[in-house]
Amino acid sequence: MDSVYPVHLSQPIRRQVAISYLKHEFRKLFPSVPENCWPKIDKDITAWPCSPELVYPRDFWNGFHGVSMGFKLKIGLLSYLTAENISWHKKSFPVAHLCFGVDLHQTKLVAPGKLPAVQVIKFYQDPKNKKAREKQLRLTLKKTKNSIPRDQHPIIVVQKKESRKTIYSVYDGNRRLIKAILENKTKINIFLGTFNQGCAPSNYWIPTTLLMENLSFARRAHQRGDQKTFNQYINILKDITRHSPSGRYELKERAIVGPDAFQKEVLQSLGF
Repeated sequence: MDSVYPVHLSQPIRRQVAISYLKHEFRKLFPSVPENCWPKIDKDITAWPCSPELVYPRDFWNGFHGVSMGFKLKIGLLSYLTAENISWHKKSFPVAHLCFGVDLHQTKLVAPGKLPAVQVIKFYQDPKNKKAREKQLRLTLKKTKNSIPRDQHPIIVVQKKESRKTIYSVYDGNRRLIKAILENKTKINIFLGTFNQGCAPSNYWIPTTLLMENLSFARRAHQRGDQKTFNQYINILKDITRHSPSGRYELKERAIVGPDAFQKEVLQSLGF
């Protein structure tokens, strides 16, 4: 079914990033699974894009969204990973060039906010902060001491412009980044997303569930004769899918259930 979707959604590197992320997260979500079972689980996850049980790319990217947003609230990760105007590469990258994407306890000791890694490095390399570094390293290592090894997975980074400056913001892997800093490592493996056009994601995957949930609220408004609210939801759907051909396809072919008067009015209102 993937022939009806934009080609870039099936690029191997995008699948590689997503699969690596899922393998990493599942190790956290299933801590009681024995280590010797993970090669088989990893093999199954790697095969999901070709699974006869899934419609690719729909079910794959919807599933990725379910884990990344549903469990961890990784807002924006799906749109960056599936945007046509963002290219992805795997590489070894200087730790000092990265920027934390969240506040961590270990970075709050330095200063509040999403700090550049170089600022955190300077703090923990200062001889007067040696004990603080040793303490935070112990606490960081303790978090994964009895869990399945997972730090071999690359972290996920997006190159962005903020206040006219280029930053490399970590979207997943902030704990792995602080660990690298506390262990005095100079490089870390990353998946890097860079814009090849514009500065905002375009033509990215819209979760089918997001479309269906908005339509469910629109249906309720339609049923009670609330045309104003119905129109507001239609405008939201127009805006959500404005930069996503695959989103418009999903909206028309999958999200709108019918046929009935509601489906007909939605299709007419959307201009389909």
